[in-house]
Amino acid sequence: MHKDLRYILLVVLPLLWTACGRDLPVDLPAVEPVPGLEEGAVGFGAVKSSGAVAGQDDYLHNTFIHDVSYLRIYNYTGTALDFNDNADYKWYVYDEDLGSMTGGMYNFRPLEGRGFLWSELEIEGTVGYKFDAIVFPYYQKYRDTVSVDQSVAGNFLASDILMAHHIQFSGDFGKRVALKFYHVLSMLKVMVYIPKYDAATNTGFGKDAASDIVLPDIYTKFSFSFDTALSSDAAPVVMPHTSSNKPDDCPKGDISMYALYDKSELTGIGEGTDPKTGRECWICSFAAILPVQELVDENALLRLTLKTVDGQKRVYQYTPGVSKAVSIVAGSITSLHLSIREEENKAFLMKAEVMPWEQASADMGLEKE
Repeated sequence: MHKDLRYILLVVLPLLWTACGRDLPVDLPAVEPVPGLEEGAVGFGAVKSSGAVAGQDDYLHNTFIHDVSYLRIYNYTGTALDFNDNADYKWYVYDEDLGSMTGGMYNFRPLEGRGFLWSELEIEGTVGYKFDAIVFPYYQKYRDTVSVDQSVAGNFLASDILMAHHIQFSGDFGKRVALKFYHVLSMLKVMVYIPKYDAATNTGFGKDAASDIVLPDIYTKFSFSFDTALSSDAAPVVMPHTSSNKPDDCPKGDISMYALYDKSELTGIGEGTDPKTGRECWICSFAAILPVQELVDENALLRLTLKTVDGQKRVYQYTPGVSKAVSIVAGSITSLHLSIREEENKAFLMKAEVMPWEQASADMGLEKE
């Protein structure tokens, strides 16, 4: 009886061992060497978009920055990801030199050797190798809030979050891992038509009138939602903190917007005609990066401070109202065109549109900060 039992156990244990190791490749194919990477290293590249980014569009942050754009990458087969500063991910950095060396195929190098080797990867079931990546532009530090003072270029760009999710099929073992990045937050862009000064009527404003623009009482915090069923190269999801019963967990703030023109030189300010009034105007543009949320409030969506020609400050506000909700959509730019009514101390909406925020690409370096 005992001999038979031992025999059964000896048969079952090898079967269990075989079942547990079934997802792991037994004979790994050879990995072609990549110039600039250590032998057997996993090489990452970004999916490129066509065309170049013009200087005036730098604020879109659709390019990576040499030695500044740091990636945190997981090869993960579990149900949760942790991108906090002390978590167990690998570090990569965008490297233009590596891109030049490899004909643009590989754009990211391991930071100080802290990268992946193909021989050490875990496989996701029988499908392939799953990679999740995140970029906190300009900074290496983890963040789950946007900056309140986005009037500073560094704070504005650093509020952006880029993410990618890619499954490398088993048959592509050893080949380039092409990451398609998405902006997972949203951008609000505002174009304000400010009437030019008219000496005859002593109305209107000078070219330097706009001093600041603020979005009051905006949700500033978000959380990363990792969907294990997400298809390869689909956009990862970020959730706003708007429904908690704990006020401290859903912080709000007054966000100062970034001026899309040179405030010191007054360059980049457009000129045109207000479609509603026919009056000649200065056209000033501003932008801010926000967590996804819906702005459906009787309170002001934005407050704009303008300086008169005699140095006095006047505050104008735009209130969408409940019937005119402004949606802040993930991965998109919500653009508002506002007309200033000087006599009413208000701004009126002339046009609103939601445009796609192009995925980040690696076709050129972004040198300006």
